[in-house]
Amino acid sequence: MNYTTNLSDKWRITISATFTNEEFLAEYKIQLEEVKRQAKMDGFRPGKAPATLIEQRYKKSIEEETEERLMQRALVAAIKEKNMNPLSRPYVKKVERKLDSLYCEIEFDVFPEKQMSGYDEIKINLKKKEATDDVVESNINIIRNMYAKIEDKEGPLEKQDIAIIDLSVFDAEGKEIEEMKYSDYSVEIADGEILPVFIENLAGKSKGAEFEFKYKYPDDYQDELLKGREVSIKIRVKETKKKILTTDNEEFAKKLGFNSYAEIFEMTKKRIERDFERDFELERDELVINKLIEKNLFEVPETLILMHLEAIINSMKKQNKNEINDDSKLREIYMNYAVWRAKREVILHSIAAQEKIEAHDDEITKQIEEIKKHPDMKVRNMAESEDIREDIARDIVFTKVRDLINSKVIYE
Repeated sequence: MNYTTNLSDKWRITISATFTNEEFLAEYKIQLEEVKRQAKMDGFRPGKAPATLIEQRYKKSIEEETEERLMQRALVAAIKEKNMNPLSRPYVKKVERKLDSLYCEIEFDVFPEKQMSGYDEIKINLKKKEATDDVVESNINIIRNMYAKIEDKEGPLEKQDIAIIDLSVFDAEGKEIEEMKYSDYSVEIADGEILPVFIENLAGKSKGAEFEFKYKYPDDYQDELLKGREVSIKIRVKETKKKILTTDNEEFAKKLGFNSYAEIFEMTKKRIERDFERDFELERDELVINKLIEKNLFEVPETLILMHLEAIINSMKKQNKNEINDDSKLREIYMNYAVWRAKREVILHSIAAQEKIEAHDDEITKQIEEIKKHPDMKVRNMAESEDIREDIARDIVFTKVRDLINSKVIYE
């Protein structure tokens, strides 16, 4: 057997193998004997039928099995010798049987083995947010709003008031967008709650008012249905209400079950600090990976991208976070994110290999023991999964790699 391997820029391996006629015939005889032992033919005891009769009846299937065994032999030899890490199921691209040889081509994607650079010093522009008193007060006021008393209001709407409306949206051709039709919809006239254009048009309106305005949604608007669209919006104000807030801080704190306002202030501040720390770490990690992607240009295998894409979509479905039921549309929306995640995995894996970063048995065992103590039975059952050690080992290694590259970050 002779074989060669060719690696494309997208990490697809093509194995081209040639077997001599002698190699083919040797394997063919082995398969013929295997069929002969198992075949049942009228007039003969099992395994006693003449080879010529067996060959007449099963020649085609014996040849196909022979080809399959030889190709498997080439595949195993190439993977072992080249130390490949296959990602996809091998695909037989071509098979040619000649008088003196058998030629075949097998393709599959492999996990990239890429030499990474540029992680010894990474400059990013990022600053951690501070939980100032104003920020804390603002967060507490959100809770204060939630516990506000709601009363009917006479007169025009003002900031912080609530309007109960019927809303209809029409496209540029005047056709109503059914998905955007709402009745008895509650809208708070407050910054951050609704788009500024709604505040502008609702402020000053009274109960019974009917009006229409045009608006073009931003090209980066999060709702795919409205992104970049120019529409006409019709609104009828059915009711107007106002909020009565508890302005006495100590009374408000006791209403929530706290001993004092200082207690709720301190608790809120600690929560905000945790949130800011988490957001800082997430943004830092994203910026660091983006820098490394810029410094290390490479393609990723289609198989790895699709694996991440399916994981993203399945995760969203489990958490009921997707408002779009069309899987093909979801794949289109999240394809770029899947490519980014695939590149991140390659970067972390490659740096781990370069720096010889590993997960030790005691580290893996410790995490498994923690999983066994989890209050949720479904989580505890994960400790018995066959893949749990491999998954934990990967997470440990990637955490160590992130710690390493984050220690090299310079904040500008």
